Amino acid sequence: NVIMSLFTETVSALEKQNVDLLKGLTRRTQDSKRLSLVTKRLLRSIILFPQPSPTEEITLIDCVDYLQILHITAEVTEDLKKIAENINQLIDHKLPASLMKLLVETSTGIKKLYDDSIQALLGKDIPLANNILDTSFNLANLWSLCLKANEKSELSSLTLANVRLVIGSLEQIQQHTHEIANISIDRAEAADARSSTPDPSSKTKQSIFGKKLGNMR
Repeated sequence: NVIMSLFTETVSALEKQNVDLLKGLTRRTQDSKRLSLVTKRLLRSIILFPQPSPTEEITLIDCVDYLQILHITAEVTEDLKKIAENINQLIDHKLPASLMKLLVETSTGIKKLYDDSIQALLGKDIPLANNILDTSFNLANLWSLCLKANEKSELSSLTLANVRLVIGSLEQIQQHTHEIANISIDRAEAADARSSTPDPSSKTKQSIFGKKLGNMR
């Protein structure tokens, strides 16, 4: 929820060309970092001092997956921060309307892709994860259009550099959504394998991290 709020505010600021919408960026970034730190400490504690519980269960491989997800979400947070830092330049120097429209549409699409990847992870939804892996936004084409606009003097070199940073960050986030989707598939397949060979001595248990990861997304 924290990262999605960051994403929504960033895209809204870009679409409405209003940097005031980013006033909560610093606080939300700090919230995301604090939540990540607390969850990492909890995971490491479980790895170092495993204590089986009759009501909850988390395996070492779960801990590895969750630590990887935490690393990815931290990267996404930094990418969003970079995008936000460059929005002011794009607004002040008037990115051509057609390019701004395409940039907003692409950003919105990648935001949905990220949200879907977290939904696939939490819901162990293989079809949704596969759909994410099959979806890619053509950021290379967007960059090519920006270069042409620069050649026609419709876009300054300074603004072009800012657009490059924004597009690069969007590329990274898109790649991260695919990484999360792959983890989702691995976890879903592992869960299916476990359910097909049930342990009669165990009960159906729920991960203690479902809610935490849901809050962080």
